[in-house]
Amino acid sequence: MRGKDQLFEDGDVFGASDAELDNALKELSTGYVPNDMVRHREIIRGITINTIKSQRHIDRIEARNQKLTYIIIVLTSVSIILSILVFIFK
Repeated sequence: MRGKDQLFEDGDVFGASDAELDNALKELSTGYVPNDMVRHREIIRGITINTIKSQRHIDRIEARNQKLTYIIIVLTSVSIILSILVFIFK
């Protein structure tokens, strides 16, 4: 598993797995930065990782919502068609 520094140096942070991002966040939250001049870099990395994870979560929710919307449309259509058929043949 790659560390946080390698993820950002390679520019592959956007393609990293959730486990790698979790590991990088763990490194960021438990590591010590002795130099105040580079501490902001670690803060920005943490914000970047959290943004990526949040966007992935939103994308998963949106995919589920699209599936549910499709199911609701199909069920509503079936219900309307059945109602019309019952009304016609009653």
